[in-house]
Amino acid sequence: MSLPPVYAYRDHPLVNRGREILRTRLPSNLTYHTPSHTDDVLQEATAFGKADRLTEREIELLVVGAAFHDVGFIEKMSGNEVVGARMAGEAMRALGGYSAEEIALVETMIRDTEVKLLPSGPRQVPTTKLSHYLCDADVSNLGRPDFLEKAELVRREVNVPRNEAFFVNLRRFVGGHEWYTPAAKAARAAGKAANLAALDQIIKEKRW
Repeated sequence: MSLPPVYAYRDHPLVNRGREILRTRLPSNLTYHTPSHTDDVLQEATAFGKADRLTEREIELLVVGAAFHDVGFIEKMSGNEVVGARMAGEAMRALGGYSAEEIALVETMIRDTEVKLLPSGPRQVPTTKLSHYLCDADVSNLGRPDFLEKAELVRREVNVPRNEAFFVNLRRFVGGHEWYTPAAKAARAAGKAANLAALDQIIKEKRW
């Protein structure tokens, strides 16, 4: 499936605000959670939303969530989602034009991007319709050719050895992941299967 052309709300004041916070205040040691990652999530979230025919207002709320979903990293690594949700809500209230329900929805979708450790393995647990789209966009690279490149950036960011444990844990995460939206399934499922096969080969051949 080819995704439709994307308008990522580049001129939206809240998108610009979120991107500016990331550009000027993120810790310099982050290699994966960078402004380019947020731009990637903005692109993918908009594409998935348009492919599944979300309303323009839904897509607007979705991209606001995407723009702020990682700003919490300016304060802390673990639990950053709560910080990002708070900052998004503050920015929406300051700008005006959003209902309390819309603000709460954006805050929820940002908190839902947290990876939780479940008995079945680590995964995101979206609780709203728009959360499904943001979570799919956040890990869209699991189904893309740049998957291993992005995984290496994550490894460097969390500062763990490039060894068997890293690839086994990565394989567990990808194997337990599921796409939540029709657009992501159509666009990324085949790519994820290919990436799983590549991980299996790396582990089998011990190519660390």
